[in-house]
Amino acid sequence: MNKQRLLLLADFLATKVPEDRWDYETIVGDDWKGEQDLSCGTTACALGWAATIPELRAAGMKLVIDQQFNDGEIWVDGEAVFKIARKVFDINELDVYYLFSPESGHNPLYRKSSAKAVAQHIRTFVSHGREE
Repeated sequence: MNKQRLLLLADFLATKVPEDRWDYETIVGDDWKGEQDLSCGTTACALGWAATIPELRAAGMKLVIDQQFNDGEIWVDGEAVFKIARKVFDINELDVYYLFSPESGHNPLYRKSSAKAVAQHIRTFVSHGREE
């Protein structure tokens, strides 16, 4: 586990993510225009915001486009983003779901959890591991 990178993300979520641009259940909002820095003003989850942090981007964190439609709508390849997160944070697949997927059944948080709650969830994981 790369504790330093996980804690960097936790600190970012707790202090820099505007509430109106946070959505724990969606990697990026439907209005995402493809910018890795989310400068289009879309909402994002922890992994979407992770792609905006320079140190994590340098480590390989990025959003992967699955498909772009003629009307400009872009779909994100969530499976690819989770695979990248496993490498960047040096965690296994179950840990990725535990931390970043509130709908997986492995994550104790709710879909509407705040960025601050997710930050604390990450910090607890770094300190104590995954709660069974």
